[in-house]
Amino acid sequence: MGMGIKGISGAFELSRNTVRKYVRAYQDSGLPLEKVLAMSDEHLHEMFVGSKSRLREPSHRRVELDALLPEYASRLSRKGVTVCALFEEYEREHPEGYRHANFGILLRRYMLQTKVIGHVEHYAGDQMYIDYAGDRLEVTDAVTGEVKRVEVFVAILPCSHYTYCEAVWSQRKEDLVGACQNALHFYGGAPMAIVPDNLKSAVTRSDRNEPVINEEFAAFAEHYGCAVYPACVRHPKDKAYVKLIIM
Repeated sequence: MGMGIKGISGAFELSRNTVRKYVRAYQDSGLPLEKVLAMSDEHLHEMFVGSKSRLREPSHRRVELDALLPEYASRLSRKGVTVCALFEEYEREHPEGYRHANFGILLRRYMLQTKVIGHVEHYAGDQMYIDYAGDRLEVTDAVTGEVKRVEVFVAILPCSHYTYCEAVWSQRKEDLVGACQNALHFYGGAPMAIVPDNLKSAVTRSDRNEPVINEEFAAFAEHYGCAVYPACVRHPKDKAYVKLIIM
């Protein structure tokens, strides 16, 4: 697959000696890759570990939780839903079930098995991701007591995860440009590219191949020598680091 011992070891968090052992076992078997991929888990365990796995029936509470995991994993992608909230619901309905730590481990393990995750290499000074947090905050005037709602601007450098947040009055282009400028001053430099979510104040027309950038935002980016590369519509992984901060 084009990966060496070191690459496989890092990708799967295995020791290099273990990876070498598995590679040697595969080479000694003389089997083609297609046949190995078609083997059952029991045969693979016997081939690479050297002894037949001892199978046992899963416990009743494990069967119950396994039946709930698809729904929990789906709900976890919704706004405001957390692992803690799901566990509290599970604990109320299944008081004899798993505790919080094991519940979280099994839920995350299920999500890793059902969702392929790729590794993206980020470089220092390459990009800055920007977006607004979903929930607005409130600011109270200390003199008049008037309450105003504000947007939360978030910027992050994906290489270092260095994050900048600022409360602004709106998502209008002047507030967006001002917040981006403040972020660049906070970081002490400008990246090669700014990656906004498809904000109307930054992107006039969303298009996978030829997006149209708002003139004011484009002029701001040109002034600082940055390119603007909007995230693809309906592809949240393009701005995953910002979404993680917001969630």
